Amino acid sequence: MVNVGLIGCGFMGRTHGNCYKAIKNCKVIGVVDPREKEARWGAEITGGFSGSLKTNLTQYTETPSSGK
Repeated sequence: MVNVGLIGCGFMGRTHGNCYKAIKNCKVIGVVDPREKEARWGAEITGGFSGSLKTNLTQYTETPSSGK
């Protein structure tokens, strides 16, 4: 199984999303687009999406603080 993140859900993101959906061993685990409507579309088009939906890429790249 290959896990992928869809970053950007414009024209090319939609194209990639449709391709990922067609690949049997591919699972979209995250979708990012600054436009929430587009991000939701990206999550829907990939089918079986069970990952997280974000509107800001830094929400994925930030690491939790250790609290120290």
